[in-house]
This record gives sequence, C-alpha cells and structure tokens, in this order.
Amino acid sequence: MFRRAWLPYQDRLGRVEELSGLHDVTRYDSARELDGLVVYRFDAPRSFANARTSREQVRRMASTEPPPRWILVAAEPITDVDTTAADVPLNLDKELAARGIEFAVADAGSAP
Repeated sequence: MFRRAWLPYQDRLGRVEELSGLHDVTRYDSARELDGLVVYRFDAPRSFANARTSREQVRRMASTEPPPRWILVAAEPITDVDTTAADVPLNLDKELAARGIEFAVADAGSAP
C-alpha cells in the first residue's frame, strides 16, 4: 500500500489505431502521442508522499526536445488531494508557462 502511494503507476498516453481512447505508450508499441501534447496519467490520490514524484515527472516531460506545447494531466484516477499536494499543479502551471508550455488538468472531480 505504501509503495503504491509513494510511487504510483504513471504513464504517458497516446492513440492506438485499433483501439478507442488513449493508452499507455509503453504498453503499446503502436501508440503515438499527439504532436506537441503530452497526456500524463497519475494513478493515485495526490498526497505529500507522491507530490514530488509527480512534479519531477512533469518536469522531465517538459524538458524533452522539442518541448511539448501542452502537458495535460488525465486526473480521473486522482480521487483525493491533500493540502501538501494541492499547490503542485499551481506551481507547475507558473513554471511551465514561463517556458511557453501550457499546463492543464482534465477530468478533475469526475469521481462519484
């Protein structure tokens, strides 16, 4: 349980021609990311235990050449956020905007 909270499953998502939706690019050889867009899935509640992990992963994604124009967090699996982790997206938004990269979150709050 602690390992999953500290180092949750994370992936970049891309299109797979024969499947609908977006899928983990490391699990499908034919998966292709959209030009200029990184879709990042973080599969755990956001907490003090994993805030640094997710922040550093987004920073790595932003440091590729050429850099993406957009980084989108697919937030459906993020069912909870503690106060320590709540500031991470706000700080990343400012940091990435200064580099010309748009940061966005999709499906936040979609859990029942």
